[in-house]
Amino acid sequence: MFANQCRNSLRRVVFGLCYAAVTLAGSGIADAAAAATLQTQPMDPSMRTLRGELVMIRPREIILKGNEGPDRVIKIATATMVTRDGKAATIKDLKDGDQVEVLLGEKDVARSIKVTAEKK
Repeated sequence: MFANQCRNSLRRVVFGLCYAAVTLAGSGIADAAAAATLQTQPMDPSMRTLRGELVMIRPREIILKGNEGPDRVIKIATATMVTRDGKAATIKDLKDGDQVEVLLGEKDVARSIKVTAEKK
């Protein structure tokens, strides 16, 4: 009889712990903790952002007239993401004169190119 009572008590405790875990995960507490962890990770120091006007577009590079300093040749990789008007685009959608924001990774290879204003 005592063994049955212990088993039933143990089942209730296990059920309660499982219920609590599922409730916490569903309430967003786990998501908030994960987001806080992501926000505290340092940004990759090799990445930086350039802004300027596109003056030339080639198959594997673009030339950017910087807002400050000389023109920059920026390499484009197959993984470079391009957006125009907040939507996915391709390198072929870029036009001379577009104002862009370029996120550079290692070795000055563009990780992303965002068109911020179209040529007038």
